[in-house]
Formats: sequence, structure tokens, C-alpha cells
Amino acid sequence: GDNYISGDNIELENVTGSYVRNEQDLPVAVIGLDNVAVIATENGILVTNKGEAQKVGDISKRIQAKN
Repeated sequence: GDNYISGDNIELENVTGSYVRNEQDLPVAVIGLDNVAVIATENGILVTNKGEAQKVGDISKRIQAKN
């Protein structure tokens, strides 16, 4: 329970305390995880433990620098 879902084409199985956002047409499936964030955008897919979310800005900059 207590998952936050945003977007379409998302399937969860045995997932708790998580945030899943899908901005794409492809399906996103998450199985057997707790306390994660999964974000699928046109720029890429991020999967992280929610406790590490403060590092998202740093990794986004690294990804942008490669592209």
C-alpha cells in the first residue's frame, strides 16, 4: 500500500511505500520492491531508493553532460 502513482501503463506487484511516475507510452512494471522511486521520462529512466532521492540532481547533471 501507500504507493503514489502518476501516469498510465504502470503495473505494480508486491510494491509498498513507493513513487512511480510514467510519462512514456511503454509500460513500467515494478515487482517486489519497497521504498523506491521509479520515474520514466523521454530523457531516461530513474530507479532509486527513496532515501537517495537527494542525489537525483547530481546524477541528472552527469547524464546531461554525456548527451
